[in-house]
Amino acid sequence: MEYLKQSNLMELDIEKQLHEQYAVNNNAYLSSVISFLVGLFGAIGAYGYMLIYAFPDYGGNIVFSPVQLFVAMSGAMFVLSIISCICMYQGIAQRREQFITYAIRVKHIKNVGAENSIFPQKYSPFDKHGLDMVQGLYGEFLKIVICVQLLIFVSAVIYLLQANCVCCCCSCVIITICICLCILFAMFQIVYFFCQKEKYKKTEIEFEHKIIQIKKTNNQQTI
Repeated sequence: MEYLKQSNLMELDIEKQLHEQYAVNNNAYLSSVISFLVGLFGAIGAYGYMLIYAFPDYGGNIVFSPVQLFVAMSGAMFVLSIISCICMYQGIAQRREQFITYAIRVKHIKNVGAENSIFPQKYSPFDKHGLDMVQGLYGEFLKIVICVQLLIFVSAVIYLLQANCVCCCCSCVIITICICLCILFAMFQIVYFFCQKEKYKKTEIEFEHKIIQIKKTNNQQTI
């Protein structure tokens, strides 16, 4: 009887600690997201301003040339690519923390699982695919960044197709280089995503084995 009381107290203490740690981590991540938002709005604002003033119908004069616009586009894409890679890294790091937390729950709390009402249903770190591997706000923020990148690239291409301007050979070369840079940034993001995906899968397999061993140990102790 005394053992059951101690076990229940230990479970309650573990639950409390996990909730407190989860809250602390989320607060830390929220503060970093503010920095990302500043970078995101800065890139969008600078490019959007140049895009508006690149049209001859706005104000009657072409303030920015196509070359300047595409240089701004490549700069914005570079900043957004860095932000997206940071989101991937931080989001996958959060998943690794979830694996550790899940293993602790299995070891110290009975009947733990994804259906456990103590924790959210989506709290389980296993079986995540695609962008869902990037946990929490970082995953949602990553989706927004990717959508913004696509909008920036498409808007610049549409502008180039609709602009009634004659570019010299040097300008055409610069614009081509800027487009190639944007494609390279996108390829880098894809490669980095698959690298993070590989890390996630290795961690998932590692903790699947660990949890099996923990459950075996728990069963032996109850017997």
